[in-house]
Amino acid sequence: MNRSAPRTHIFQIYYSNATREALDPGFVPLDNIRNERPDWREYWPIRRHLLNNSLISLARHAAAWIAKAYNPMLLPFSHSPVSGLGAELAALDALKIAYQVEPLQQYLRAYFELRARYAAMANKK
Repeated sequence: MNRSAPRTHIFQIYYSNATREALDPGFVPLDNIRNERPDWREYWPIRRHLLNNSLISLARHAAAWIAKAYNPMLLPFSHSPVSGLGAELAALDALKIAYQVEPLQQYLRAYFELRARYAAMANKK
Protein backbone atom coordinates (compact mmCIF):
# COMPACT_ATOMS: atom_id res chain seq x y z
CA MET A 1 0.00 0.00 0.00
CA ASN A 2 1.43 3.35 -1.01
CA ARG A 3 0.60 5.97 1.60
CA SER A 4 1.63 9.52 1.00
CA ALA A 5 2.49 11.79 3.88
CA PRO A 6 -0.49 13.74 5.20
CA ARG A 7 -0.68 17.34 4.08
CA THR A 8 0.09 19.82 6.81
CA HIS A 9 -1.79 23.08 7.12
CA ILE A 10 -0.94 26.02 9.35
CA PHE A 11 -3.84 28.29 10.22
CA GLN A 12 -3.87 31.94 11.17
CA ILE A 13 -6.84 33.84 12.56
CA TYR A 14 -7.72 37.31 11.34
CA TYR A 15 -10.00 39.80 13.10
CA SER A 16 -10.34 42.61 10.55
CA ASN A 17 -9.55 43.41 6.94
CA ALA A 18 -6.26 44.91 8.11
CA THR A 19 -5.21 41.75 9.95
CA ARG A 20 -6.30 39.67 6.95
CA GLU A 21 -3.96 41.67 4.72
CA ALA A 22 -1.14 41.08 7.21
CA LEU A 23 -1.47 37.27 7.20
CA ASP A 24 1.73 35.35 6.68
CA PRO A 25 2.05 33.76 3.24
CA GLY A 26 1.21 30.07 3.10
CA PHE A 27 -1.08 30.14 6.13
CA VAL A 28 -4.72 29.12 5.85
CA PRO A 29 -6.85 32.07 7.01
CA LEU A 30 -9.54 31.59 9.67
CA ASP A 31 -12.14 34.36 9.71
CA ASN A 32 -13.08 35.89 13.07
CA ILE A 33 -14.25 39.29 11.80
CA ARG A 34 -17.81 38.86 13.07
CA ASN A 35 -16.52 37.74 16.50
CA GLU A 36 -19.69 35.71 17.07
CA ARG A 37 -18.46 34.28 20.38
CA PRO A 38 -16.18 36.86 22.02
CA ASP A 39 -16.14 34.76 25.20
CA TRP A 40 -14.46 31.91 23.25
CA ARG A 41 -11.80 34.15 21.70
CA GLU A 42 -9.63 32.19 19.22
CA TYR A 43 -11.35 28.91 20.03
CA TRP A 44 -14.48 29.94 18.08
CA PRO A 45 -12.98 30.18 14.55
CA ILE A 46 -10.94 27.02 15.18
CA ARG A 47 -14.02 25.11 16.35
CA ARG A 48 -16.10 26.39 13.46
CA HIS A 49 -13.42 25.31 10.99
CA LEU A 50 -13.15 21.84 12.50
CA LEU A 51 -16.90 21.32 12.54
CA ASN A 52 -17.40 22.62 9.00
CA ASN A 53 -14.39 21.03 7.33
CA SER A 54 -12.33 18.42 9.11
CA LEU A 55 -15.23 16.48 10.59
CA ILE A 56 -16.98 16.43 7.23
CA SER A 57 -13.84 14.93 5.74
CA LEU A 58 -13.78 12.29 8.47
CA ALA A 59 -17.43 11.46 7.84
CA ARG A 60 -16.65 10.76 4.18
CA HIS A 61 -14.44 7.92 5.30
CA ALA A 62 -16.86 6.63 7.93
CA ALA A 63 -17.56 3.47 5.92
CA ALA A 64 -14.00 2.35 6.65
CA TRP A 65 -14.42 2.79 10.41
CA ILE A 66 -14.67 -0.29 12.55
CA ALA A 67 -17.31 -0.28 15.26
CA LYS A 68 -17.05 -2.64 18.18
CA ALA A 69 -19.92 -3.51 20.47
CA TYR A 70 -19.37 -3.12 24.17
CA ASN A 71 -21.23 -4.25 27.21
CA PRO A 72 -23.17 -1.16 28.37
CA MET A 73 -23.89 -2.86 31.68
CA LEU A 74 -20.23 -2.34 32.59
CA LEU A 75 -20.25 1.41 31.90
CA PRO A 76 -20.77 3.83 34.79
CA PHE A 77 -23.76 6.14 34.60
CA SER A 78 -23.05 9.83 34.66
CA HIS A 79 -25.33 12.17 36.56
CA SER A 80 -24.08 15.22 34.75
CA PRO A 81 -26.86 17.26 33.10
CA VAL A 82 -25.66 16.90 29.51
CA SER A 83 -28.86 17.90 27.78
CA GLY A 84 -32.46 16.83 28.05
CA LEU A 85 -32.55 13.09 27.52
CA GLY A 86 -29.23 12.95 25.66
CA ALA A 87 -27.51 10.59 28.08
CA GLU A 88 -30.65 8.49 28.42
CA LEU A 89 -31.02 8.10 24.67
CA ALA A 90 -27.35 7.16 24.37
CA ALA A 91 -27.83 4.46 27.02
CA LEU A 92 -30.86 3.08 25.19
CA ASP A 93 -28.98 3.06 21.89
CA ALA A 94 -26.03 1.29 23.50
CA LEU A 95 -28.34 -1.39 24.88
CA LYS A 96 -30.02 -1.87 21.48
CA ILE A 97 -26.67 -2.22 19.73
CA ALA A 98 -25.35 -4.59 22.38
CA TYR A 99 -28.49 -6.75 22.10
CA GLN A 100 -28.22 -6.88 18.30
CA VAL A 101 -24.59 -7.98 18.51
CA GLU A 102 -25.01 -10.35 21.45
CA PRO A 103 -28.68 -11.09 22.26
CA LEU A 104 -28.40 -11.43 26.02
CA GLN A 105 -31.62 -11.13 27.99
CA GLN A 106 -29.97 -8.74 30.48
CA TYR A 107 -29.58 -6.17 27.67
CA LEU A 108 -33.21 -6.52 26.63
CA ARG A 109 -34.46 -6.34 30.22
CA ALA A 110 -32.31 -3.28 30.99
CA TYR A 111 -33.49 -1.57 27.79
CA PHE A 112 -37.18 -1.92 28.66
CA GLU A 113 -36.61 -0.93 32.30
CA LEU A 114 -34.71 2.21 31.29
CA ARG A 115 -37.22 3.09 28.61
CA ALA A 116 -40.08 2.85 31.13
CA ARG A 117 -38.13 4.95 33.65
CA TYR A 118 -37.36 7.66 31.08
CA ALA A 119 -40.96 7.71 29.86
CA ALA A 120 -42.14 8.20 33.47
CA MET A 121 -39.61 11.04 33.91
CA ALA A 122 -40.80 12.72 30.71
CA ASN A 123 -44.44 12.45 31.79
CA LYS A 124 -43.68 14.21 35.10
CA LYS A 125 -42.38 17.30 33.28
